[in-house]
Amino acid sequence: MGKVKNEKTGEKAKTGPLGERNRATMRYSVMEGAAWSAMYGFGETYLAPFALALGASVAQLGLLSGIQQLSWSVSQQVSSRLLVRVRSRLAILKPFALLNALVWPLLICLALLFPLAGDQRILALIGIVCAYSFFGGMCTPSWVSLMGDVVPEKVRGKYFGSRNRYCDSVTLFSIIAAGWVLGLFKDALAGFALLFLVAFLGRFTSFSLFFKHQEPRYRHAEPATAGRWPAGFGKYLAFSGVFVFGCNLAGAVTAFYLLNQLGFGYFTYSLLMAAWWCARIISMPHWGKLGDRFGNRTLIAGACLLIVFQSVLWFLGTDPLLMLAIYVISGFLYAGYDLSAFNYILDSTVQGDRVKSVADLNLANGIAAFSGAALGGLAAVWASEPVVFGLSGVLFVFLLSTIVRLAAAVLLAPGIPDVKPGEPIAEREFAMRALTVYPAGMVREELAWVWGRAASIRDTVRRGAKGVIGAGRKRL
Repeated sequence: MGKVKNEKTGEKAKTGPLGERNRATMRYSVMEGAAWSAMYGFGETYLAPFALALGASVAQLGLLSGIQQLSWSVSQQVSSRLLVRVRSRLAILKPFALLNALVWPLLICLALLFPLAGDQRILALIGIVCAYSFFGGMCTPSWVSLMGDVVPEKVRGKYFGSRNRYCDSVTLFSIIAAGWVLGLFKDALAGFALLFLVAFLGRFTSFSLFFKHQEPRYRHAEPATAGRWPAGFGKYLAFSGVFVFGCNLAGAVTAFYLLNQLGFGYFTYSLLMAAWWCARIISMPHWGKLGDRFGNRTLIAGACLLIVFQSVLWFLGTDPLLMLAIYVISGFLYAGYDLSAFNYILDSTVQGDRVKSVADLNLANGIAAFSGAALGGLAAVWASEPVVFGLSGVLFVFLLSTIVRLAAAVLLAPGIPDVKPGEPIAEREFAMRALTVYPAGMVREELAWVWGRAASIRDTVRRGAKGVIGAGRKRL
């Protein structure tokens, strides 16, 4: 418990249940998260378009995406074991956050200075991005552990909800601003160099703020069930791996489809990314309420089924407004899937086993993501001519992705154990409600919130204006 010195008595007084050090760390963590979000919006979001600007093929783009995710997943295993040895979260966070930041100058050099041609540049990019992802992933377990000790459980939801709103707002602004900046440059590589400079400054600021963090004493207790998964966890891991594989079949080649085949500009690309984020941010609290009501397993199965049908929209046309609708719906549905999957892990694991279970899940998902992304890129090259239903190239890969996701939803999702049941409801009925009734309620609540905020701001302005007028009259 933090204490401060009383100015009158010279005695030490309590500063509250959180402690002054924890309060300060929580404040600095919000700033650190905002700085990291600037790096993500200006930098990581545009790695795939940068690869295309360097001349990457669709197969190379798939390999880049897969290597990035596999490297991040492997680093989780390494970092978790290193933390047990080092027993200090900040001792891991500081050096690896710095290394993560120092990757961006290498990408700037790759854009402007390196005299490499063709495939050599792409191979250098893949190596640099692999290092970037590994260093970033090394920070994740230590950061989660640190903030879990710093933020008290009773205020955890409120604090992280507020922190996420700030960070997501910075991410949205960064994505749109980066797309606008890229559109100003005739030389796209010069534009990417400027974006990566901003990304470097954001991550370096994030690294610097870790020196303001205070670390509680690290305690590691070996659980009684160490080395074993919780009951039924293997079924969820199998479902998650297949579903992630299917998603990454298409995800790795989407940027190629939008920028190269449809000819969208960078600003249009940024608006699509921003629309995805907006839908995700707005819908996340409402998915949380549905998870509390019906249970996270029901949400996983329902959202997974809806994502399958959302993927069919890619075959309906190439109009930018259709693409916008696809990204809004995708952001809405993946918000439900990601939140329910995260909460399901918390429900199905105990505290002592959670780190190992999550690390194993991340590794399995990383391998699945790498396999899906690499095979998706290769399949797009292989299907240069129409294969089935007149589909070829990227659209053929979208069809494969839809089939794999459908298999996961129909064959594997029903086998996931329901560790924390909610109100009973059929999965198909929930999916229909999630697509119709619940979004309408969500929009109604959001409009009511906006109207309430507008009324509050209006009343505040009126009171302020009355105060200024009253003060002026007194002077007269």
